[in-house]
Amino acid sequence: MIERIEQLCTRNGTNITSLCKEITGSSGNLQTWRKGNIRNDYLIKIAQKFKVSTDYLLGETDNPLPIKNDAPKLRSVARMQDVKMTKEEDEQIAQYIEFLLAQRQKKRSIQLYFLPASAGDGAFLDSNDFDTVEVGSEVPQSATFGVRISGDSMKPDYPDGCIAWVQITPSIQDGQIGVFILDGEGYIKQQGQNELISLNPQYAPLQLNEYSNIRTCGLVVGVTNDLK
Repeated sequence: MIERIEQLCTRNGTNITSLCKEITGSSGNLQTWRKGNIRNDYLIKIAQKFKVSTDYLLGETDNPLPIKNDAPKLRSVARMQDVKMTKEEDEQIAQYIEFLLAQRQKKRSIQLYFLPASAGDGAFLDSNDFDTVEVGSEVPQSATFGVRISGDSMKPDYPDGCIAWVQITPSIQDGQIGVFILDGEGYIKQQGQNELISLNPQYAPLQLNEYSNIRTCGLVVGVTNDLK
C-alpha cells in the first residue's frame, strides 16, 4: 500500500512526507504508515486527494477508478484495524463514493500528441501533430496536454506506450518528472542538477552544459496505460 501511495505522490509532484503532514497534521505519522497502519479516515482523504479508489490504494486492483463496492471495502479495512465506524464516518464514506462516481462521468477535452516524447533516444515533440480527446477522472485536472511515451528508459513508472499527462510550466524542481525539449528532441526524464535522469538504471543521465538548448514543456502529473 505504501509503495502505491508513494507512486501517486511522485506522479502528482509531491512526496509522501508532505502528504502525511497534509493529511494527518504531522509528518511524524509516516513511520506508522510505513508499517501499513493507515487510519480509515486518512485512507479516504488520500483517495480523495488523488481521485482514486481505496481498492487501488490497497493494491486490490490496478484500476484507479472508484467502484461501487468501495464502501464495503472501507468498512472491511476499518474492521481489520479494529475501528468502530461512527454514523458520521458512514456518511463520509457514502459522500466520498458519490463524489468519485460523479467524477467518472465528467469529461473534458485535452490535446494528446501523436509524436512520442522519448523514454529512450529522443523524438521530436514540437509539432502540431496532436488530436483532441475526451478524458475523465483518470486524467488529473491539472494536466494541460498528454503525450504518448516511446521507449523503456523510464520504466517501471512510465512504460513504453503509456500516456504521460503534463501540466505546462516553465520549470520544475530537482527530483520531479518532466517533459523537455533538448536540442530539438523530446524527452520525459527526472530533473537533476545539470542532467536529465532516467529511472531505468540501464540508461545514463543526459548531461547538460552551457551549450545545451533545453526547454521545459511541463511537469508530469499523471500517467495512464491508455485511454478508456
